[in-house]
Amino acid sequence: MSDERTPHDCEDLLARLDDPSCQYCDGQLGIGPYKGSDAVLCEACGTPAIRVW
Repeated sequence: MSDERTPHDCEDLLARLDDPSCQYCDGQLGIGPYKGSDAVLCEACGTPAIRVW
């Protein structure tokens, strides 16, 4: 088993952790970039729920 991660691995992880509701506002969470790394963040307020770097 390799310790190397690929961008595809990160996308799979983020997709599994994608929860539709933001805990800070009434917005919905989605996968997108946040400060140069992949994240699950609110599409309304931009607050990251999960960040992978």
